[in-house]
Amino acid sequence: MRYLIVFTILILLCLNCAHTRITSQINYKYSNKSYKKLYVIADFADIEYKQAIEEKIKYEADRKNIECLMSYEMSFMNNDEINEILFKEGVDAVLVILPTASGTNSYYVPPTTETKTKGTIQRDYWGHYSFKSKSTTTTSGGYSGTKPWTRVFAELYDIETGDKVWNASASTGGNAWANFKTCLRSAGGKIIVKLDQDGFIAKKEK
Repeated sequence: MRYLIVFTILILLCLNCAHTRITSQINYKYSNKSYKKLYVIADFADIEYKQAIEEKIKYEADRKNIECLMSYEMSFMNNDEINEILFKEGVDAVLVILPTASGTNSYYVPPTTETKTKGTIQRDYWGHYSFKSKSTTTTSGGYSGTKPWTRVFAELYDIETGDKVWNASASTGGNAWANFKTCLRSAGGKIIVKLDQDGFIAKKEK
């Protein structure tokens, strides 16, 4: 029973998925610099979306041994209080996520029918043969739906100089079971992966 529950959860996770394409630019004056602690600002008016992408970024950053502070946890602090915390915590870069566009794509699956016939041969007492068949017809499709998509723009700033050291555009499309939060989480994870690929994530000290 336990394995069935785990298998069901895995299937649901696979169904509810999204794919992100990301393109980045590097400020080559900072190409040899990497960062250990980020302050993440997802500039979303919707608190649920803001929290979703910031938490996903933190989750992926934790896997790469990078600490993150999330702006949604400091919503009621003023700038002086936030700056004091960033200084105390040793934050060395600010990652800003800006929403640029979102929407849905409609699709339609036309109906299809399939007929299967099963037959049996019977022999009676006098040696005569007869054939009996049964047909079953099933219909699938004949429905429509929508698939969500989002686009975000990411910027990384060096906290010491205030210079922008990296930016990227991320385009995410979800499947029929996905929602906008699914897309944003996918984008958040890919942003950290791309930062690491571009050399801005400090490697773990051995």
